[in-house]
Amino acid sequence: MKNETITLVATDLDGTFLDSKKKVPAINREAISGLKDRGILFGIASGRPIETVRPMIHDWGIDKDVSFIVGMNGGVLYDLQRRDKEEYHLISSDVVLRIIRFFEDLDVEFHVVMGPTRYTSKSNEKTRADAKMFGETEIEVNMHEFM
Repeated sequence: MKNETITLVATDLDGTFLDSKKKVPAINREAISGLKDRGILFGIASGRPIETVRPMIHDWGIDKDVSFIVGMNGGVLYDLQRRDKEEYHLISSDVVLRIIRFFEDLDVEFHVVMGPTRYTSKSNEKTRADAKMFGETEIEVNMHEFM
């Protein structure tokens, strides 16, 4: 095996980087600080939108140590130094409507996330709690009209 240099480390948040209280443990703070001291980039990879992860890393006091965020399960890349956002593989409203129509006869909740706002076909106690946990604002809409 070649002696390869590590240049980048990325982690998921829940169940990986955060503790059970959704906080960054001291050992993880020390680790990312050590990465920065060695010139290794550190990033967050999450299914969450960039717009909800950015305030979280600020609140956790690690925004100076995070170089990038991969959000929406790989659909968005945000470079914190350049403040540059790139989006990939966006789904058109026509495709979303076809998916909704396919599942119309089932008891399914549809969510369209745009930045920190979650538009939902059915708002309930669970969806509101999920939105709050992820720092999103939930708005119930008629998906056919919305799309």
